[in-house]
Parts: sequence; C-alpha cells; structure tokens
Amino acid sequence: MASRDRLNLGTAVQPLTLRSRNMNAGSKRFQHVASSKSSGNAETASNSRTKGSARFKPKALVVAMSISGLLFGYQGEVFAELTAISSEPAPATDQGNLASGFNAAVTEARSLVFNQTNYTRLWNENPSWATNNWPDGKTLSCPNPNTNPTLSPGYLASLYNRCAYYSRDYVHQATGAYYLGLYDENYTMANKFATTYHENGGVNAPWWAISVIGKPYEQRDELPAPFELGENIANMYRLTADNRYLGQDFQNYISQMTSYVKANSTVGSTTGTSLNPDGFRMARTQNGETASYNEFLPDNMQLLLGGDLAASQIAYYRAIKDNPTLIAKALSDNPSLRSTYFSDNYRNLASKFDQNWYITSTTSNPSTTCASPYSPPSAFSPFIPHFAVGQVGTPGTFYSSNSNPNYSSLTYDDAYIREPNIFPLYKNIITDSSKMDNQARYVDQLEEANYICANKQLDKPGIEYHTYLPTSFYNANMPDKAWKWLTRLAKWQSSSTKRDSQGNIIGYNAYPEVSFVLVSDTITKVLGLDYDAPNSVLSTKSGLPSSFAPGNYVTIKNIPIYNKAKNTTINVDVTQKINSNGTTQTDLAFVTDLSTVAFNQGFHWAPKFYNPTGNQYCKITRTYRNGGSDSTFVNVMTDSTTKISTCQDGTNIGIWVYTGQGANISSYSATLSSTNQ
Repeated sequence: MASRDRLNLGTAVQPLTLRSRNMNAGSKRFQHVASSKSSGNAETASNSRTKGSARFKPKALVVAMSISGLLFGYQGEVFAELTAISSEPAPATDQGNLASGFNAAVTEARSLVFNQTNYTRLWNENPSWATNNWPDGKTLSCPNPNTNPTLSPGYLASLYNRCAYYSRDYVHQATGAYYLGLYDENYTMANKFATTYHENGGVNAPWWAISVIGKPYEQRDELPAPFELGENIANMYRLTADNRYLGQDFQNYISQMTSYVKANSTVGSTTGTSLNPDGFRMARTQNGETASYNEFLPDNMQLLLGGDLAASQIAYYRAIKDNPTLIAKALSDNPSLRSTYFSDNYRNLASKFDQNWYITSTTSNPSTTCASPYSPPSAFSPFIPHFAVGQVGTPGTFYSSNSNPNYSSLTYDDAYIREPNIFPLYKNIITDSSKMDNQARYVDQLEEANYICANKQLDKPGIEYHTYLPTSFYNANMPDKAWKWLTRLAKWQSSSTKRDSQGNIIGYNAYPEVSFVLVSDTITKVLGLDYDAPNSVLSTKSGLPSSFAPGNYVTIKNIPIYNKAKNTTINVDVTQKINSNGTTQTDLAFVTDLSTVAFNQGFHWAPKFYNPTGNQYCKITRTYRNGGSDSTFVNVMTDSTTKISTCQDGTNIGIWVYTGQGANISSYSATLSSTNQ
C-alpha cells in the first residue's frame, strides 16, 4: 500500500520552466500551452447558414499572439495554453484528427471572450450591431467599441451576428469555459441569468439572452433553459468550490424556480396548474412557452412536453437535491414543501419517465428512405425500442390540469425530432441500462441516416444538435459511436479554420458551441476528467475507442485544476493510452511544481478503469522530480453493475496528491493489474 509518507521520497527539484506568479498557491488564474502551427492546407466551409441550420459564421482573427508556443495574456503575463497531442489511428475520410480539432477549438474559443480587442473585431465584422437596440428600442445593445463601452465579463454563446450569450448555449459551453480558465466569465453569465427576469403568466422567468454589456437582449420561453440554468449553478459550484454559486442570488433563483414549476395555467375561464399527472412542468403554449429546444417542430405537432424538457427537469432536481445551502431558501420560502421535495421530485420524475415513455412496438408504417435531402428515414427494420419524443395534444388547443381537455388526454408521440430524442441520453437520466442502450442505438441509427441523407454535412439540418451527440454516446458507454461523432466535429472545426500560406490561423468559419464542446468533451469524456472541487477529488476514466492499439494515445497538456475555496490552481497533463501490453494506462503529470503550492492544498486522484475481467489491483508508478521512479500496488473498488474499478490507497478515496514543502513527485501512471507484484 502507498502511504502519504512515501509520496515525499526524493529531492524536490525546481523545474526549469517559464513560470508566472499564477502557478503558485493563491493564483486566481491558470497556467495555459501552446499549440504551434498546425500543418495542412486551409479549407473553407460554406457561409450560407441560418439559425435553423448552423449558428456561426465568423472570420475571426486570433486574439492572442502565438510566439514560440506561448501566449501573451493580460498585463503581459505569459502562460502556457491548453494543447492536445496524440497518436491516433488514421481517421475515416469524414472524420478528423481529434488533437488538431481540439487545438483549433481552443484558439477559436479564446477569440470569442468579451474583451476590447475581440469585441472591436466582432463589431466591425457585424454591421447590424451598429443599430441593434435593447428591447426599449433606444439603448444600443452593441455600442460602438470606439466609445469604450463597459463589457460584462462573458463570451460569445450565440449566433455569430448577435452580441450576446444565450442561456442554452451558455450552459452547454460552460464546462469548456471552465477548462479554458474563464471562471469569472462563467460566474457573471450565470449571475446575469439568475437575476434578470421577465414576468410571464404570473411567474418570473429568466431572459433568453443577455447582451455583451449585460443587458437583456432577446426573449423566448424555451422551457428546458430555466432548468438547465439551475442545474448549471450546481455544476459550476462542484467544478470550482466557488461559494458565490451558493450565494443569495442563486438561492433566490432556486426559490423562484419552485414557483415557476407550479405556475398556474389558465385556459379561458378555467385555471389549473401546469403540472401533468406525473409531476412534469408542461409548456403553457397559450403564454408563448415552448416544450422543446427544437425550433422547427413538424407541422401540426402540438408538443406540450418534449423529451429534452423532461430530461432537463430530471437533471435539475438531481443536481441540486443534495446541496442544502442552494435549496435552503426555496424550502423556507415555501413552508408547505417537504424537506425531501427536491430528492422526491428527482426519483419520481426519473421513474415516471422510465415507465411511461418507453415504446416497445409500433403499428405505424414509417418511411425508410430519405424524407428530404436533409431529413432521415423515420424508422428502420428491425424495430428498436426507444423513448417517445414527448407528449402531444390537439393542434390549436390549450391545456392545463383542469381544462377540458386536460393533460390526462395527451398522448406519447413516436416522432424523431432530435433534441427531444437526444437529451435523455445527453442528460444521462435513463435508469435502465438496456433501455439506455436501445435509445443510443436508435438515435445513432437515425442520425447516421440523416448524415448520409445530408451528404455527410453536419450543418444539415443544423450543427448545434450534433454537439450533444458525443456526450450522449459516452453516457451510454458507447465510446466508438461517441468517438465517431466527436472526430466528425473535429474535422468540422479544423476544416473551418482558415490559415495563411505559412499555416498561421487567420480566421474561422465554425461555430461557438463546436469549439467549446470540443474542449469539454475531449477533457471530460476522452480523458474522463471529473473534478469534485468541494471534496478535492479528481477522477479519470479512459474514453478511447476500440480502434486504439498499443502506442496510440491522447494527451491534453496544461489542464487547470482550479479550486476557488483553496485559492489554488494546479496544472496537469493527462494522457489516456494503450500501453505496450495492450491495456489502458492513465498518466497524470504535474506542470505545477507541487512544492510551490501551499501545504495540504492537494487532491485525491481517483483513476478509474473498465474492469470486466475482475482485476483486483492497480499498479501505480511514481516519477520524481529528480528523475527517479518506483512502483507500488493498491487495491481497487469495483462497481458490480458497471464493472468500473477505482484505484485507492489507504485513504479509500483515490491516490492522495501531496502539496507543500518536500513535495517531489512529477507524475503518476496507473493501470489495472491482476497481481500485486
């Protein structure tokens, strides 16, 4: 067994690297790395995209200068950038190299952060911004940069021609932004949504979009968004241990959501609730609320509860139920609520979804050929059981719990309209593993057909929903399908990067969600990185596909492990690879000299592995700053259902990463072992 004392063996050696003050304890920024010029010819993608097909078409310039692998940040500080390196199997012709796509995505994402340089460029490239008004019709939403406007911390999360961030896009980009070090941007954007309301039908709802200067920008009531915003508050606290996410503004938001969920629904002279018999919040279409993120529903579909709305509600309750500080005000403001209200709602809604939405047979005779150039077949043979797209009613009819007809008369529809079908996978709310497997196969089959019908173009009918696919398939434990879609996005990103004759990036023709999601999915799914900041536990689990052979690997360098409560950032390089024995190996290397970090500011590293053969041990190899190394063996704890094993030292949590005087380990590697010698 490894002990904490053994971690101190060796001589602490100061690393010969370029360091800024931000590497040390107390840092509020991170140490970034640097992609050098990428090789290959530039490819230019089509600009003819609309909101319904794709939501970005910039010609952005690189904001930070790349000089010898270093970027110049604020106040002349030099820091290393997030960078991917890899040895990947040759991709299919419609897929790209993940590392190349990742590095292009990082550079693009940097160009979308709201600062004076980026804003000036974006404003100049969008003539419509000069006359873009706030909802009062007078205040300019996008002021001329020459007036030195005060920009609200944030980043572009919208169509390129809008100087704003949208709730749906922000939530989807926030994890990638965390790993890009955009902590204050994430907090400010979350806080703006939590405190900027409009009234609709007797309840307050967050605005749909906030402008670059922090003002309300555009309003739609797409119902998944308020629930995703609430879930994101809990997720950002978990990633950062930033107590601001537990503050009054966010407690107020959760309390407001309790009223929002129970909103009255009035149809004619009859007032009822907006909850269906299962307890799901329904869209009040008479108030302009929509039940799905999909903005282009089939004609004559009266959708009252989409699968994306149902999944977002379940995920919301799951995220906040165990956070007593976040839910305290909601319980005190609503004395009638049980103390178990949030956990009960999570269990009940997840159970009802699993029981009532699953379709095991069909009597319809759907098409099995391309319905249009950009629409897939509606079914295949043999039939794959799957979850309904949602609950539908009669077109032109409004509903409530007490109206005639009411929610009890709604039926489950068997259409395929993307977000409502994908989100139950993306949110990982399907509790039955066989149903999860079927839903993933169903979605992949239809999306693959759509891809073929669209002549292998991801922007037909829209790039945005494709960005949810990799995580969806990783959640279903289908890394091969996830890798396929992720590397297609990587090719989109790389092909949309414009370069000069020397290979320097000079602009983009991509889309914000693609870049931020490539960052987050590569780190959190391919590397399997999961940071529980309040408990200081960093987990890893390989998401490499079966095509990887000995010698293949993916490495992301300079990943910031940021903990606001500890006021510490530790930068790491993480590698998932297939070693010479043909087994999965995880490497964790410390860019930050751990001896420069304050005592006891470390974390537990919990390497996880898929372990179907029942290995009982992990081999842990430690490399010291003086170049020496040794190995030890630790036990594993294995989940009997998932067959996922976690390597644990005597702490029974993971491997303790010691910081402070005398810390002298430069890297760890872990792999499963059948013996302890």
